[in-house]
Amino acid sequence: MLDLHTHLLPEIDDGARNFPETLKIIKKEMEDGVQQIVVTPNFISQLYEPTVQEIQEGLTLVKKALTELDWPVEILPGMEVRLSPDLFNQYNLHDFLTINQTRYLLVDLFETPLVEVAPVLDEMIAGNLWPILAHPEKYVEVQENTEILNPWLKKHVLFQVSTDSLSGLWGEKVQSTAEKLILERMVHILATDVHNPFRNFVPLSYGLEIARRLIGEDAELLVAQNCDMIVQGKSLF
Repeated sequence: MLDLHTHLLPEIDDGARNFPETLKIIKKEMEDGVQQIVVTPNFISQLYEPTVQEIQEGLTLVKKALTELDWPVEILPGMEVRLSPDLFNQYNLHDFLTINQTRYLLVDLFETPLVEVAPVLDEMIAGNLWPILAHPEKYVEVQENTEILNPWLKKHVLFQVSTDSLSGLWGEKVQSTAEKLILERMVHILATDVHNPFRNFVPLSYGLEIARRLIGEDAELLVAQNCDMIVQGKSLF
């Protein structure tokens, strides 16, 4: 399995607070059968603005520790970029770190309506990026109408559902929306979005089991084949 959305780099966003927490997250992932992990620290204007160099330096330290511990897990670079209507008035595409330096970029929303960030999405696509929208099940307008995602789907935007959503941690509405998106075959990736080893870590295998109940063997695509193609930079369409 491959976990495509994590916040395990220490002291860089609201994820792992220190290096021991980083290692605890990785150990839990390994115990769950995860063999590859993408680090995706938040990039949120005026709150968290890690540079590509800072992420790469943190990644180097983690990889060095894993080599010394002889832990058989691969850690890959990435970033989670908060979309806003004025994103490209403040930043350039080269400010963002794509998943494993491919064309795929993990993005998310907060309370901004999808229609307001559509031009930003179009600019990313025009800039030769392939966006992946993180946890759409947590957005109120998607909960009210999953069809609002259809225009994005037609533009080949990928959707990632989080395991903690499927667990009910964020409430029944988020959980039912996550399940509906999977049933409607609108989900391409399952990931943990883990921030620390204590509070919200819901294993990837837990989400996989729920997805199996919903869509059968195709659930494997969401934690293995699709993710593998993404980190290799291959198109899913």
